[in-house]
Amino acid sequence: MADFEAIRRQFPILDQQVHGRPLVYLDSAATAQKPQAVIDAESGFYESINAGVHRGAHELAARSTVAFEDARAAMARFVGASAEEGREELVVTAGATAGLNLLATAFGYASMGRGPAAARRFALGPGDEIVVSQAEHHSVLLPFQELAARTGATLTWFALDDEGRIRTDTADEVITDRTKVVAMTHVGNVTGAITDLAPVVRRAHEVGAVFVLDACQSVPHLPVDFHALDVDFAAFSAHKMYGPTGAGFLYGRRELLEALPPAWFGGSMVELAWMDKPAQYMDPPARFEAGTQPVAQVVAAGVAAQWLQSIGMDAVAGHEQALTSELLRLGDIPGVRILGPMSATARIGTVAFEVEGVHPHDVGQYIDAQGIAIRVGHHCAQPVHRHFGVYASNRASLGVYNTMDYVHALLDAVAGVRPFFGVGHNGTMLHAGKAGMMPMAQDDGLEQMYQEVILEASKHPSGRVAFAPDLTDEAVSAGESTVMAPHEACAAGESHQFNPTCGDEATIHVDVSDAVPHRIERVVWDGHGCSISQASLSIMVDLVEGRTVDEAMDLFRTFHALMESRGAGLAEDAKADELGDAIVFQGVSKYPMRIKCALLGWEGLKDSMARALAQA
Repeated sequence: MADFEAIRRQFPILDQQVHGRPLVYLDSAATAQKPQAVIDAESGFYESINAGVHRGAHELAARSTVAFEDARAAMARFVGASAEEGREELVVTAGATAGLNLLATAFGYASMGRGPAAARRFALGPGDEIVVSQAEHHSVLLPFQELAARTGATLTWFALDDEGRIRTDTADEVITDRTKVVAMTHVGNVTGAITDLAPVVRRAHEVGAVFVLDACQSVPHLPVDFHALDVDFAAFSAHKMYGPTGAGFLYGRRELLEALPPAWFGGSMVELAWMDKPAQYMDPPARFEAGTQPVAQVVAAGVAAQWLQSIGMDAVAGHEQALTSELLRLGDIPGVRILGPMSATARIGTVAFEVEGVHPHDVGQYIDAQGIAIRVGHHCAQPVHRHFGVYASNRASLGVYNTMDYVHALLDAVAGVRPFFGVGHNGTMLHAGKAGMMPMAQDDGLEQMYQEVILEASKHPSGRVAFAPDLTDEAVSAGESTVMAPHEACAAGESHQFNPTCGDEATIHVDVSDAVPHRIERVVWDGHGCSISQASLSIMVDLVEGRTVDEAMDLFRTFHALMESRGAGLAEDAKADELGDAIVFQGVSKYPMRIKCALLGWEGLKDSMARALAQA
């Protein structure tokens, strides 16, 4: 029986404190941490056998090539692919995104008539269909959406049910005789839902379509056998399965790889090249591995596969399912809604949730203050968030190193979010509580200032006026934003700013005097977002109203310098004094994702002043 406490101790990164608390890492769906065996494998490669593969005739090149191919074989055995020499079914890529783009690009070349005669089965044109689902990561959706645009094919998709599961029961209707490609996730990276693949694969093959699987979120958590699943292609990344970044794999049934034209071109993938006639390309997998490969990372990825096999994927899945059942108690916390299945059945421990009345960026910052790492944003899956009527969410995701104590730490932290932000049961803002501290500043004085200034300014903002067009609730649920307006639709002295990572947006209107020097007579704004963006807008209005445009631009540059300081602050005290309450954002500058939030209004101010002056 696997000893998961001993397994956790194999991860050196977990033995540290964050903000004075033991690190609780719950972001494995983004990237998993690395056991010492994997770290040693990568560094050991560079220390002893580093050389190019399949090229040199010297000793190091021979050792490197053997290690590279042994790692490919280990990974093939781990996912149920052929490792037989001359019948290999795994192509090395830079990651799952690279693998999926490789496929879409190769299908595009086939549609142009490139490749052997057998490549015609991948060709697409007007009237053909590519099928995805509403649950897809952008790395699935976008390559095939672009392929449809290039070839004239039509993109269609499976809808989701109320829990966010793919409606695979509609396979016979969604997949038609015109369908040429079906691309689908094995496990949702937002909902954690395990897709019932069988009816979709069966129907795809029934109409002669190629089935492409996104296995990024299944390979690290479940026993996976691509032959047993009967999929045609599958992509996954090493870094999500406790291996290094920068390496991934594309599985393809051997006969399909042999028919597929190459997507990238260069060294190591060509047998014969001439000036006056087409090149002759190598057999798979070399045909798809142009250029220098991430050899050290692949070698370490092979070790990661063997490490997981030594634990047993049934044991991994069982351990994580027990934790998932407890993690789903998030849904019992008042004001918390889980975006995905509420039962641990047919799902993994990736749980997205929203906290009523509190922006995901603010939730994530509060959770981080407790030493807990989760993901916030749209997780590169905007359509599934639209399905749930939100732009972004918070996501906790389990790994083999997590324990019940990790889960309980998150439950306790999430229960404190709404009291901290002073949000009532109906989502209304009350007074701010003191349930926790936010790690946004350099010392206790600035930290207290964060509580007193940023939270207060975000709840009672200066200059906020409802002048931007309001959309209906239905439009917001459809993923439109409440004040979205392109610059060309803005009036004189107005600009619109949008942060695509979290959905923060604002329309800023500036009135300037006709007399020189031009003076800012009024600044108003409308929008929505996290406490950082809202407070920054509010404090900015108080700072610049009544000043000249040149003075406002000086403040703009000073605030930018503060945001570029990465928490160090401004070198000149006089400059810091000019910013007044805005100096509290010094702590924000340590967090790259939050810098965009703080700068949202200031960028709008600069653009709005320019548009106002153009009309003066």
